[in-house]
Amino acid sequence: MVGANFRAILRYNNATSYALAVATLGDAIAGRGGIQHSWPREQAPLTRDDVQELQRALNRAGYSVGGADGVMGPNTRQGLRNFQRDQGVIPDGFATQELLEQLRQRSQ
Repeated sequence: MVGANFRAILRYNNATSYALAVATLGDAIAGRGGIQHSWPREQAPLTRDDVQELQRALNRAGYSVGGADGVMGPNTRQGLRNFQRDQGVIPDGFATQELLEQLRQRSQ
């Protein structure tokens, strides 16, 4: 998402906001540019129930993510990136309502 160390930071604390803050601070200390785009505030975040539904839908679609616990962990992100790649979109692992809807339609 923001660089090579992003996943390492997530292993310490699996909160995207934490990892983004630490990576951005590290970039600022190193003298690199900051965030280049605005935060996608117009996108409603997924609820825990939405994430569970996303996980179940990814599993049904053949993107094995493990159990549906409602947590966007590394397996869910990897399954989502694989789905995104297959859909021809940037495989960033960022779960959106739109991606959830695509998976819902695919399950019908």
